Amino acid sequence: MTSTHNESYVLPHNFEKYVGKAYLKSFKCFHLNVRSVKNKESDLFLFFEQLNQEFDVIMLTETWSTDDTNVFRLPSYNTFYVNRSSGRGGGICILVKKALNCTLIQTFSAITSDYEFLALELQNMILAVCYRPPNGTMTPFLDYLETFLCYVNKNNLDLICGGDVNINMLANDSSKMRLDVLLN
Repeated sequence: MTSTHNESYVLPHNFEKYVGKAYLKSFKCFHLNVRSVKNKESDLFLFFEQLNQEFDVIMLTETWSTDDTNVFRLPSYNTFYVNRSSGRGGGICILVKKALNCTLIQTFSAITSDYEFLALELQNMILAVCYRPPNGTMTPFLDYLETFLCYVNKNNLDLICGGDVNINMLANDSSKMRLDVLLN
């Protein structure tokens, strides 16, 4: 079977060449599904150092962190996170430059067996990261996302959201179609 995608990887030292000069001066966000921060911490430090690019916001999913001691932190960033208290996998975090004054939105920061969600308010903008485990039930996740998006719209807020929702966007099924409706 052959892939129909043009798959390519950008090495950290080539990053600047691919994003353009205008982008480098704007508000920059980065998302990565790390599949365990603990065993990749030194690689992540090296990765961000080699990029020679500072992001305003870094979002991580599947940190696999279970307590406060193994949360990924970078100098000059504040770290916000929700961790699973038991079981393998999951965990999400947002690192925000210390110069940016963010506050946690408790109402939209939750971790369940069906979804994980973390939201911060920054001036008139929401920064959010979400994760839905592949075996998580779809309806509770989509209902929570809908409630969150209604809050964003009702309060006329800008939104930057990253994450891994494990929904096949190439499929033509009810989950993908409902997500399309929510996002449009």
